[in-house]
Amino acid sequence: MLKITGVKDLSNNRNATKGEPVRYLCKPGKSQRSDFIERWAVLGQFPSNLKVEYIKPRKSHPSPGDEVESPSSDELKKALKAIISEEDWVEGKWDAEADNHFLGVKRWQAVTCDAACVLNVAKRHGQTPRASVYAHTYVFSEKEQDVIVRLDTNDGQRAWLNGKVISTDDVNVRSKGRGIHDYTNEVPGKLKRGWNQLLVRVQNRFGHWMMVAQITDRERQPIRELTYQLENPFK
Repeated sequence: MLKITGVKDLSNNRNATKGEPVRYLCKPGKSQRSDFIERWAVLGQFPSNLKVEYIKPRKSHPSPGDEVESPSSDELKKALKAIISEEDWVEGKWDAEADNHFLGVKRWQAVTCDAACVLNVAKRHGQTPRASVYAHTYVFSEKEQDVIVRLDTNDGQRAWLNGKVISTDDVNVRSKGRGIHDYTNEVPGKLKRGWNQLLVRVQNRFGHWMMVAQITDRERQPIRELTYQLENPFK
């Protein structure tokens, strides 16, 4: 512990007692005011076929501004045709729309969630049907600990913790979509001591799409000691 004297407290801490020491905790990342994850690096959009991944979850260490080249037009359409009927393909004019929505270089974007810590994907990517985006954050834990990752999504999702799949709810294999807060996927995980990575792929069937995420202890209580950041800490 480092003790410093003779330094004026500029925090306007009216609850501090004059002459008493004040403890400041210094560690990487940023604490959150909310119980839910407030900021994400978001990449997209891509077809929502979960059998095809467009990044390597085990090897990807993104920072905002990093670029990812999308696959070719033929590869994108192949992924889409696996989840769209021939009738819907023609009606949706996907021969042209696939390139309009998914082709080209994508860039990881820093996004602050809206009210109630909702990551409103449609606000930034429109209401593209059969689309998906990746949302990523780094999580710093001072110790190894068992946790629960809680996910509310509209529509489906797949999530990885430190490159390992911990949750899948594929909207393409269900008969109907899923509204935000219809229910919560709660999945166990383990945080390593130091930096961890949480990656979520959010699917859209049609219309609005969004996500709310939280990391809690095994009793579903918020872990206030966790800190977060979007920039790659492993550089």
